[in-house]
Amino acid sequence: MVMDFLPDLITIVEWATLILAFVMMASGLPICLNMYRNKSTANVPYLLFLVVEFVCNLGLQYAIAVGNTTLIILNAVSAIVWGTYIGVYILVSKSKSKPLAMLFSVVGLFCAHIYYLTTVPSNEYLPTIGKYMMVWCTSIGIIPAGEIYTIIQEKSTNCCNMSMMIGGTLNASVMCFYGYLMNDIYISLPTVPGLLVNFIKIILIFRYGLPSGQSDINQISKDADDKVHNGKTGETLRRRK
Repeated sequence: MVMDFLPDLITIVEWATLILAFVMMASGLPICLNMYRNKSTANVPYLLFLVVEFVCNLGLQYAIAVGNTTLIILNAVSAIVWGTYIGVYILVSKSKSKPLAMLFSVVGLFCAHIYYLTTVPSNEYLPTIGKYMMVWCTSIGIIPAGEIYTIIQEKSTNCCNMSMMIGGTLNASVMCFYGYLMNDIYISLPTVPGLLVNFIKIILIFRYGLPSGQSDINQISKDADDKVHNGKTGETLRRRK
């Protein structure tokens, strides 16, 4: 009974993985639009964009090797989207040398990985890509961990991007479950560090409150109340005169 239900469950989780992966990609859109609109790259996680792009291309190689259509679509679309974000960053950046140098370094590193894969025996090809994926996916989860120190030090969550955190948490949760169902540790295990980091961030948000977006809303409301109050005070003084 359970075994009959399992293929349907895998199909549902595959679709959920695709949908939430697209949500994760879209979570970078507000940052990208704001960066392009303001012509500023301040507080934009360019290094994270590069590492995600690197992992997407490695993941595409892995997906092609195992013949998993879901992962092929997922990684191909992801590579295009994150590549677009990188392109916008370079376009907006006032100094092109540093972001281009970082991009070429990542491209060179990717080419080195691919070259090494051509030298390993065929039976070691999949495990080697899987190990690459584990290392670099783990780094994606660890990179935002620096924000935890900043939040605790400043007692503020303003450095935390809510859209990317929520999208990343949902995506990592489903990917972890999908890897578990497929009995593939190279899919499930790399999501664990990211989940732990985001779980700690959620606890800190409960402790220190929402990021500046919510604070800005409260400030706008406060300013509006002050204007109304000042207007009423001025009108009262005029009547007294």
